[in-house]
Amino acid sequence: ELVRRWLLAGAPDGPAPTLPAAVERRVDEWERLLNGASRKEQLVGRYLYEHLFLGHLVFDGDPQRHIFRLVRSFTPPGQPVQIIASRRPFDDPGVDRPYYRLVWDRETVLAKTHMPYVLSPQRMARWRGWFLQPAYEVARLPGYDGDTASNPFRAFAAIPLQARYRFLLDDA
Repeated sequence: ELVRRWLLAGAPDGPAPTLPAAVERRVDEWERLLNGASRKEQLVGRYLYEHLFLGHLVFDGDPQRHIFRLVRSFTPPGQPVQIIASRRPFDDPGVDRPYYRLVWDRETVLAKTHMPYVLSPQRMARWRGWFLQPAYEVARLPGYDGDTASNPFRAFAAIPLQARYRFLLDDA
């Protein structure tokens, strides 16, 4: 009877939950890191996306442990996310500039696919130190052609080897 009355009422849904303000601020901070304007920052954003797209990103100190996914979007931070759907993370996004966005993942977590990855101020400081502080030039961004995009050694050759090495060993 309860379900029948709910259906007769038009199956109303309650208001969508919202993220706490502190978590929203953390999302904004990480999206700023991932979407810098320079070619160097854009290449680093792409590198991080292609390594973290499968992970369940969580913020340290978040008592509710909200889970986020890192996605490519047609829209920049501050606008609603419009996900760029692709089979592989290095497929051509079809736009000149994809944006890397954190999307709250409210799906049920399955143990077999749950890969939590903690985002913390310490991790952000390490990444800035490894990827953004060293003086190096990115003459041009790598393309999405098959030979380049599918080969991370070619696609991310402009990023210092030491930075890539430290990133991969950070959680080994």
